[in-house]
Amino acid sequence: MEAITEVADTSKAAWHGEAAISPGIGLFRGQTGDNRAHRHWAHQISIGLDGEVAFELDGAEVVATAVAIKAGVLHRQRKGLVLSVYIDPTAQLPPPLLIGFSDTAWRLLESSEVNALLSYFASDLTLQQRLDRIGRPDLTQGQGQIGDPKLASLLEFLKQQISQGDEVSRDQLAARVNLSPSRFSHWFTEQTGLPLRSYRKWLRLILALQTAVVTGNLSLAASQAGFADQAHFSRAVGDAFGITASQIVSLIKSNSPE
Repeated sequence: MEAITEVADTSKAAWHGEAAISPGIGLFRGQTGDNRAHRHWAHQISIGLDGEVAFELDGAEVVATAVAIKAGVLHRQRKGLVLSVYIDPTAQLPPPLLIGFSDTAWRLLESSEVNALLSYFASDLTLQQRLDRIGRPDLTQGQGQIGDPKLASLLEFLKQQISQGDEVSRDQLAARVNLSPSRFSHWFTEQTGLPLRSYRKWLRLILALQTAVVTGNLSLAASQAGFADQAHFSRAVGDAFGITASQIVSLIKSNSPE
């Protein structure tokens, strides 16, 4: 359903819950908090876990069971208990994650879509383990199920290059697996579910967040993942998820084993 309603301001509220990230997709489960009006390059799907989610969209308060918001659309999420999925627009993911984003800025999800998504993530697994079920290489925990040894070697090389601040070219990567640059682009997307450019962007974020979780030092995390500085890293997190780097680091810690 859709309604205009009065919802409490969340400009000073903290986020509580857990988060996880893999190339092409991020998850959040918990209580939303501070998120001023923003737009990001990931599609967003939010499902109310206590009945409804509330957003400021198109100048109105939209209240519904679940909302899908297209990448680049200005929005603000109100306080609530939610499951939110952030999806790279270029990602090739299995159903029900590929729900389809039309030309409209946002839409309400059908009950069948909501049920399919909840069933897909319904288990006692952590959020990170749930992402691992998608079946694409996951470098955040070192437990990716990578069938092609060439791919495993290539992704490890790419990870090392990013952590050293080097921007290895597509042609160099293609040469490592004995493919032409054009064939390499198709092969890489088939294997990882993401184009190289998108995968590199997510991997840089993942490496920085890993370091920040372990060290608590955002500046060090930024430099070790190839960002120009901490501000650059913080902007990248905001552009992806609409919250601050410190907020998402805290949420990922909540999902990490002691």
